[in-house]
Amino acid sequence: MNAATTQGYWSRVLRKLARDPLAMICLAILVLILLGALFAPWLAPGDPAVGSVIKRLKPVGTEGHLLGTDELGRDMLTRLLYGGRTTLLMGTVPVGLALLIGGSLGMLAGFAGGRINALIMRCTDVLFAFPSVLLAVAIAGALGAGLANTLLALTIVLVPPILRVAESATTQVRSLDFIEAARASGADDFTILRVHVLSNVIGPVLVYATSLLSVSIIMAAGLSFIGLGAKPPTPEWGLMLNTLRNAIYSQPLLAALPGVLIFAVSLCFNLLADGLRSAMEVK
Repeated sequence: MNAATTQGYWSRVLRKLARDPLAMICLAILVLILLGALFAPWLAPGDPAVGSVIKRLKPVGTEGHLLGTDELGRDMLTRLLYGGRTTLLMGTVPVGLALLIGGSLGMLAGFAGGRINALIMRCTDVLFAFPSVLLAVAIAGALGAGLANTLLALTIVLVPPILRVAESATTQVRSLDFIEAARASGADDFTILRVHVLSNVIGPVLVYATSLLSVSIIMAAGLSFIGLGAKPPTPEWGLMLNTLRNAIYSQPLLAALPGVLIFAVSLCFNLLADGLRSAMEVK
């Protein structure tokens, strides 16, 4: 694809995506949640770390606390807004890093072939030998709890699947006629990869990476839930689920709020990925 063709292609993708009502609803929900997290200091009614023992576990709808208070009397709306920052960061950054690393290595493996392909793919198979959740728990447990270690653990887990998709797509593109024509015209390997291969591989890789956002958010929340992610008193949805689990019988709605947000964000990312797949006509 040349520049004009690429621009026309992405314009068609955006038009098709805009005509998908379900994808647009999911996108709107995600944008609202993202804006709430970004503008938490101005939207939140209080300080996420300040609580009151006499106000602990107030129900949803309490005056001055729209969504109630948690086990330490901290305002739930405030903590959910600030918690969105941490959860979305832990869910999206590993996917972005894995897309960059896995996509680059996958294109290199698929384009180079031979021993380079064998070396990269065999190393990838080693990581594929472990279930992704178990591998993330093992890495986070070995490194210790903390935001940086969680991001590293999730990135390592998400690189192999993206790498494999990129390698498979590149292998298919490498044998097409326009690649041979570009090589015959004198283009070097880097130019072929950057101009011709990347524009044809980015579609399936991007769609697959988008679908991994929901997986990454759930895994990040899960690591925090078992004590291997964000540390208290950092507001994070998975950690909030853990601290509120004892309140599930006395205040079930209050205890379910972080889980509802995790479910909503994950579902929206999945449905948006489906809409993007249809718009890009990726098989």
